[in-house]
Amino acid sequence: MKIVLLENIKNIGQKGEVKEVKNGYAMNFLIPQKKASPATEENVKQAKLDQVKKKGIAQNKLEQNKTEAEKINGQKIILKTKTQNKKLFGALSESNIREALLDAKINLVNGKLNISEPIKTTGEHQIEVNWGADLKAKFILIVEGEK
Repeated sequence: MKIVLLENIKNIGQKGEVKEVKNGYAMNFLIPQKKASPATEENVKQAKLDQVKKKGIAQNKLEQNKTEAEKINGQKIILKTKTQNKKLFGALSESNIREALLDAKINLVNGKLNISEPIKTTGEHQIEVNWGADLKAKFILIVEGEK
């Protein structure tokens, strides 16, 4: 029996795919559990539309990530924080760094900050941003002390 998968199922396929399974498995398990629907012409057409839409969204997200990477790569971002003898009162968190980026008019929507070690001193620190799919950028965070 041909079915359209409504969710990812191990050893069968991914959501939106049309697959051939045994009648009993489809009628007694997949369809009643709402994990699949019969592969009617309408259901197959809807599954194909959903996959096209999903690819379009993924492509749009990739373009947005590339734009973010180009915008931040090689930038020097200044973050002012309270210090004592060039040491911070605590380590900088990811949210502190994201706030400094926002102050510099850079909004990282999808990027993940990779901080190799806690930032506890003033000076320059290199930070990598990773968007996955081999898309990375680096910027320099300049931590300045203020009283």
